[in-house]
Amino acid sequence: MQRIAPPPKRFNYEKYLEILNHGPMRNKASKKVIIVGAGMSGLTAGRLLKQMGHNIKIIEASDKVGGRIKTFRHPSGWVGELGAIQILDCHKLVLSLIRNYSLNIVPFQRTGSRNFLFMNGIRLRESIFSLKKNPFKLDFTKEESRYTVSELIQMYEEAILDDLEKLDWKKAMTYMDSFSVKEYLENCCNFSEAAIQQILFCMNFEGLSYVSMYELIRMMFSFNIEYPQVVKDGLDNLPRKISEDFANNTILFKAKVQRISDRKTYSCVHYSINKSTEIETECAEYVIVATSIAALKIINFKPKLDVKKQRAINNMNFESATRIVEKFKTPFWESEGIYQGDITTDWHTGSINIPGRQVERSLIYGGVGEGRTTHLLNGLSELDLIEYHLNKLSTLFRKKVKTVFDSGVVYKWLNDPFSLGGFSLCLPKQCSNDFNKNLKKSSGRIHFAGEHTSDSHAWVEGAVESGIRVALEIQKRTD
Repeated sequence: MQRIAPPPKRFNYEKYLEILNHGPMRNKASKKVIIVGAGMSGLTAGRLLKQMGHNIKIIEASDKVGGRIKTFRHPSGWVGELGAIQILDCHKLVLSLIRNYSLNIVPFQRTGSRNFLFMNGIRLRESIFSLKKNPFKLDFTKEESRYTVSELIQMYEEAILDDLEKLDWKKAMTYMDSFSVKEYLENCCNFSEAAIQQILFCMNFEGLSYVSMYELIRMMFSFNIEYPQVVKDGLDNLPRKISEDFANNTILFKAKVQRISDRKTYSCVHYSINKSTEIETECAEYVIVATSIAALKIINFKPKLDVKKQRAINNMNFESATRIVEKFKTPFWESEGIYQGDITTDWHTGSINIPGRQVERSLIYGGVGEGRTTHLLNGLSELDLIEYHLNKLSTLFRKKVKTVFDSGVVYKWLNDPFSLGGFSLCLPKQCSNDFNKNLKKSSGRIHFAGEHTSDSHAWVEGAVESGIRVALEIQKRTD
């Protein structure tokens, strides 16, 4: 994707970064602001508003900060991420916060020339498969069978670049947003079903073929030029450090918001604590709703939100995700010359990642499953899902891996009672038009944050971006 520069941001990126690095201007008047949700968007907004001189109250339904950042700590000492894992080098907002709190980050490798790909019962090394023609014996057309995997992917990328170069970025992305990923491959590249399956498998996007091309292009540019990193001792250290900046009792835990009412001069949040039937009320000059899009859908608003905004909230696509983290007594994959990076598979549990020696040597992120394919996993118990995955690993590595299995954990985000799912990704026509504007638009004294309102769906970067945006919105109103 080197022919053209990445798509521009739809906000003043330099200004946002400056505010995180050096702090915002203080407001002349101090106001009370209630924030619903202590995920990264809510914490970021609260941190900045506190620096501006406002009085902050955060109401959180769960018993922890961080939202979809969820770090698992095993009693024996190993650490694994059940939610967000990686931070791209282009995610300067998150990296700025990480530097501010002096957290230790290390590389999170995604590729390796000796790593395997496993599809259609066939196992190949990464260094070999891309040079082969139809390596997984799929039903290619005669014409497609003439090309290697690398050549097919190059044809796809060239088609994208050709289309992007015909128009300015705004028009080009609007055009791309009119297609799903699969529709673009079918209609604009004329690939067969088998070739589409092969290309999306190689791009690790097979389970998300129905999302907007807009999303894929942003991801392709991000991963093409940058390298992921992880917080070595657990990503949950970031929200925890931010929360320590607040005074005691700023964050109210185990408080589920039922209703938000908006008045001319103030707004009120109505919530219950610890599943109590009693409703408590707290009011402020402004309210920020910083929940997941799914959690937002079940909050009642009085008066009702306008029709266009409510339609955007109801229709925004929210993906499922399932994470399996497994610890082994020995890193058996090293005997195959594999030390870190992804192993792409066509299993329902999705691809595997081996974080490697700098992170946790004997750990596997198995089942980095995303999208609708993970719904198939939801009926399995944790033990059954780990058993299924261990059997798959035995097939892949051609050895009984159960003998060196130590412990594991599964997390199904679809079953999470607070986020009610994994992350947002646009369906066609949800990224480039008024749909996106309606998601982030304020309603009276109520403002809206969350990765679903950002330019970086599904990333912690998007949550931080949205938190900065709403803090600036309130700053503008109170100046």
